[in-house]
Amino acid sequence: MKTNRLFFAFLCALLVAVTASAQQEKLKPSAAAIAADPGASEQTVREGFSKPTCEIRAAYEHLDPALFIYQPYYKGDNRYFYYVEAETNVREFHDNCYAWFLMKAQEEYGVRWTAINVFIGGIPGQGDRQVPYGEHTMHAGFAEVMADPVSSQTFNHFLRACSILEVSALCALSMKDYNREVRHPDGAVTKLVEGESDRIARYRRMRAETERFILANSPFGLLEFMADWIWDRYQQRQNKNQFVVFDYFEYQEAFSLLASHPDLTWGNEDVKAKCEATVKKHKKQFDEVNAKALEYYGDNARKADQKAREMTMDEMPKPAMSDANMEAQMKKLAASSGHLSSGVTVLKAIIQSTGWSYDRDDLGRIIDRYKNAYIVYKTSDGKVHMVTMSFKQDSLGGNSWGSLTARGLGLDNRTIIDYK
Repeated sequence: MKTNRLFFAFLCALLVAVTASAQQEKLKPSAAAIAADPGASEQTVREGFSKPTCEIRAAYEHLDPALFIYQPYYKGDNRYFYYVEAETNVREFHDNCYAWFLMKAQEEYGVRWTAINVFIGGIPGQGDRQVPYGEHTMHAGFAEVMADPVSSQTFNHFLRACSILEVSALCALSMKDYNREVRHPDGAVTKLVEGESDRIARYRRMRAETERFILANSPFGLLEFMADWIWDRYQQRQNKNQFVVFDYFEYQEAFSLLASHPDLTWGNEDVKAKCEATVKKHKKQFDEVNAKALEYYGDNARKADQKAREMTMDEMPKPAMSDANMEAQMKKLAASSGHLSSGVTVLKAIIQSTGWSYDRDDLGRIIDRYKNAYIVYKTSDGKVHMVTMSFKQDSLGGNSWGSLTARGLGLDNRTIIDYK
């Protein structure tokens, strides 16, 4: 580990020396930034960076406001949408966000991704916007690499942002899942975060812009170093399943940039040959990580499918209504209808709704009414299952109805693993 850190520091110093002459004209922070942010005047080049802090903060003020919407960076809690390294609480916020996404993605990869969206509201300067948790760290990672594209530290934060974006995109909500506006008692209207599809599209545009900037400014050696670093991290895990989801997402981004670097096209023959060999090596390594991620995805999906087909007694639905006579009829019909396997014992009928649903003919006339129930039954091997089943009464005209009959069997058939 010590050797890795020394090499890391050496590479950073080398990159600073090699790229110093090629860097863009130095940006200067505004007077407002200097007044509000001590870091805007800091001339120190922090470890892992290639520029002094003041230049990085100045670059934050020149980002495209259509994409980097939390501006100015120094105003109120906007700082949480950037890496403001001197502020420990902000740095810890991003570290915690990344760790949370890392764990949640690993737990839910291949399952449902339902618990990813955690909203944080009341961002100063943004009204009452409700912002998904990962928005802060995505925005920060993309902003920082635009400020310093030849730094290993900013590239690491950029990869974090790419991974969180991939996870967020997989669990994106649609506009119907929440409102765009909140209407207050005094008549004021404030906007929530834009729809997930709009938000994800904006961050994908942001990533595309940062990728173009990286390829135009970052040396091949830095991209190679970061790809090696991801592979080494993956190799050092005794359990290769541990965090393989983010290993895959981060390696995918690093490899994509490596394989697109202009040195592969515009370098001299020796440079191109070296780059091609490097890309070929990382393609083989990336394929291994990809295969492991797909294996993990499949295992999770199978476990989720198994869990979806099982339930405990505590998870059993409560009846919407109690009608002993109707429940007895449903049990008898379920046993004799032929819809269930032969030799089963029907134990219980749980009525799903208090009202009826209706079937109509092409002219809109009611032909029957039906009600659904959960049927609990035991098979010959002693296992207890619960299935949805529908029962109907034919219309006899007016308010008259025929006898209750079995209408059909639902697809939801689950095993109750602890039924007593």
